[in-house]
Amino acid sequence: MAAVIRLLSLAILLAMPVAAQDYRGNLRGTVWNPDGSAAAGVPIVIVSESTGESRHAVSGPDGAYAIAGLLPGEYRIATRDRQYAGFAARTKIAVAQSVDLDLRLGAVPITAAADVRETVVPVDRWTPAVTTRIDGTFLTQLPFDRRHVLDAPLLAPGTTPGEVAIASNGMGDLFTAYLLDGVYDIEPRLGVPAALPQLDAIEEIEIRGAAFGVSFGRTAGAQVNVITRSGTNVPAGGAFGFFQTEADRPQLGGFAGGPVVRSQTFLFGSYQFTGRHDALTGDDNSQLLSGRMDHLVGGSSRITGRYGLDDGRFDRRGQTAGATFHTAAAAITNEARAGLTRVAFGDGAEPGGPESQTYQLANATTWTRGAHLLSGGVEWYGAKRSLEADGLAGSMWSLFVQDDWRALPSFSIAAGARFDRASSADDTEAENNVSPRLGFAWITDREAQTVVRGGYGLNRNYTMFDAATPRVDAWSFGVEHQMGRGRAFEAAYIGNRIEHPGSALDRSRYNAMQLEFQQRSETGITAIVAYTYGKWSEAAESEEDAGRAPLDSRHRVSTAFVGSLPFGKDRRWFPKATAAMILGDMALSGVFTVQTGPPVVRRSDVQGPTYRNVDLALLKNVGLGDGTTLQLRAEMFNVANRRTAGLPRRYQFGGRLVF
Repeated sequence: MAAVIRLLSLAILLAMPVAAQDYRGNLRGTVWNPDGSAAAGVPIVIVSESTGESRHAVSGPDGAYAIAGLLPGEYRIATRDRQYAGFAARTKIAVAQSVDLDLRLGAVPITAAADVRETVVPVDRWTPAVTTRIDGTFLTQLPFDRRHVLDAPLLAPGTTPGEVAIASNGMGDLFTAYLLDGVYDIEPRLGVPAALPQLDAIEEIEIRGAAFGVSFGRTAGAQVNVITRSGTNVPAGGAFGFFQTEADRPQLGGFAGGPVVRSQTFLFGSYQFTGRHDALTGDDNSQLLSGRMDHLVGGSSRITGRYGLDDGRFDRRGQTAGATFHTAAAAITNEARAGLTRVAFGDGAEPGGPESQTYQLANATTWTRGAHLLSGGVEWYGAKRSLEADGLAGSMWSLFVQDDWRALPSFSIAAGARFDRASSADDTEAENNVSPRLGFAWITDREAQTVVRGGYGLNRNYTMFDAATPRVDAWSFGVEHQMGRGRAFEAAYIGNRIEHPGSALDRSRYNAMQLEFQQRSETGITAIVAYTYGKWSEAAESEEDAGRAPLDSRHRVSTAFVGSLPFGKDRRWFPKATAAMILGDMALSGVFTVQTGPPVVRRSDVQGPTYRNVDLALLKNVGLGDGTTLQLRAEMFNVANRRTAGLPRRYQFGGRLVF
């Protein structure tokens, strides 16, 4: 026990925001004098352009500076120096992205600002993790039937539809974690989200598939981190309505956000109603509701509160609430976090029905010291369900420490470990586990366009309602290459080995090659293309040879795109008069998926039917003035009308009004 106390003390002293702030990004770089020498002691300020939130730092003796714990968004960076003119620039930080930005004094007048966003595709140059980031605006343009958030992670390599939610990298639904602004949002019995928001309330989604940091520990599979929109100093909102011709299923809703007190307090909320009438089962309506409040304290500290409701879908009622308190100084940041979820099954309005509840408390701190980001934190997680006796059905508390060290200007190492003490409803004895993690990232060229990364992690999957705790040894190795400002390609090998103690399943294996191409363009085509070739096998304790797992699909291709059509003013065709007015500002979007079938029965080489599906949408934007746009939409699902795609071909018409 003494060793545990010493480890806890070390975690609190070192600390980094890996658990509570794994969705936050970092900004690092060097301040240079006009003659090329390092500029020490230069004050630096970075300000959020949407809320006015500010952070401060001072360059060190070697001119280096680091600002950790930044929310995704656009920022203005400025320097102040007594001898030379300052520097001002704008940059964008994505979810969990580490951005390099060198500042050269005297280069740009402090009254101006240079746009130094190197790329619109957020390439990770300093992380060993294999990640996919999807912008919320891109998601709202895609033809998603039901407009469901869980359709988005399936665009990433390594993911596949599971039994009830999403499986990833040779691991089932219960191995996938869903986080909402860094807080767990999951029903632990089935492995499904409790209450994810509707698409218009999403800022960005990150799917992290391999080589996790030590902050991830309750589940061993992919981490799906959904970042919600917050209000800003500029009021924004909209309304939408969609109707399918072949089904009595209207979908209506709206969203809005803005300042309560300018540069201090902000609100954002969204609502979506989906009606459905079935001749046999009657009405089956559902609704999504989410609300978020952000309050800035002293310009650099933030209090965030969030609530979400998912009522009626999947015959359940899910609720989630979370709160964070983030404080920041020049070299140290801290974030305290609390979360609560409740999922009631069947008619959730009736008390006493089956339900599950989860609780989460965490605290983490960041200390930037030269080339090191020292890491540590503490977290407690508990879960219970109504089928158990009163009290916690399962709980775990965790400690974690990590060092993200830039050992060389082009080479970084992430090394750490976590300690978990877990107990479940079926196990009276607590289980103590230590899980080490190690990864690297290497920039191979002077232009910093090619990154080689890899890592190994020992992970465990805590189901909370089962004494068996699978052990997952996971590893990855990949190369990512940036092509120009708006394109990036990544190739990675992902592997894992899973042991299932106390289970009828003894072991499983997964090996895969995963490819991903991303292109982002404000005027042309934005697309994500992912391909996975993998082998997922498993064996029972009595079996000597492993056979194909029930969800083993050797090939999967997914493509999502939004492309502007070449019609209208300043375009190739119909650039004038009435034709330009009618055909201009139009776009085509689509989602294309091909996945080979799993085995008909386990261990069988007989493969089931291949899944193929194409969904398309035609979008027409109509400007109404004062920044208001009406988007008219015609969508078609299962274009080829294939039986393997589930429901037959169907059409949907609707519109989105955005201001």
